[in-house]
Amino acid sequence: RYTLGLLASESGSYDEASHLIGSSIPSLEQANTPVWMANALNSLGFVAYQQGDLERAEQLIESSLLVLRDNMILWSEGHSYSNLARIARDRGDYPRAATLYARSMTIRAGFGEREGVASNLRGLGIIAALTGRPEHAARLLGAADGLRESLGVSIQPLGIARHERTIAAIRAQLTPEPFEAAWAAGKSLRFEDSVAEGSSFAAELMRPADEPENSVSEDRADHYGLSPRELDILRLVTANRSTAEIAEELFISPRTVTTHLTSIYNKLGFNTRVAAARFAMEHDLA
Repeated sequence: RYTLGLLASESGSYDEASHLIGSSIPSLEQANTPVWMANALNSLGFVAYQQGDLERAEQLIESSLLVLRDNMILWSEGHSYSNLARIARDRGDYPRAATLYARSMTIRAGFGEREGVASNLRGLGIIAALTGRPEHAARLLGAADGLRESLGVSIQPLGIARHERTIAAIRAQLTPEPFEAAWAAGKSLRFEDSVAEGSSFAAELMRPADEPENSVSEDRADHYGLSPRELDILRLVTANRSTAEIAEELFISPRTVTTHLTSIYNKLGFNTRVAAARFAMEHDLA
């Protein structure tokens, strides 16, 4: 059932995948196979992530980490940390996402899991693009591309659309020459240097700025219980962006946008975009 669930997940049949993987967990638990149990929980969390249920996804992946830690299965933690990084990124918590990607990358590099490291570098490159660091983004994505090329592997189909949107966003911020130079510089990095570059970027993102942008509106958002990602979405709603446009700008799925909008409406006590946008403008949240 677990294997069939993975195949269903890869084909995008997430409801079927959730049922198959979920129903396999009791038998894996009875068989006392902690690594398979942890992998099943992590996979089920990834399916929940793809369905836009970030809370459930996080709970499941955290549970997988507990199993791995209790059984000292360090090598498999990298995958779980990478999935937690995706969740943090989609919530708009970029420093935490970068830290989780870097932690995953360190574990994977230590065990020689180079394809996983390439995935982490790509994740960090997406965060660099989202935080307005186009040259960093181009270098990190170039490093990931070089590593994949050396391994003869490609980006997973589920990640291609996001990857293409990220590159388009970077090219919109850089003229061709700086983009190509940064990409080539990243692509030419040795494996150890690419890991160091990714870790350095994550550490830089963790350092607080002297004067955080939008600090007033962020404080107000916190008062209403809005997460950083929900504030991003509320601002775009106020700017009259559609769900599809918000998804494209924030590099998340339309389903995730809808999930965040439902949460925003519940927290603010509204059920329409117009009412939420009006509230945002009246309370300096936009």
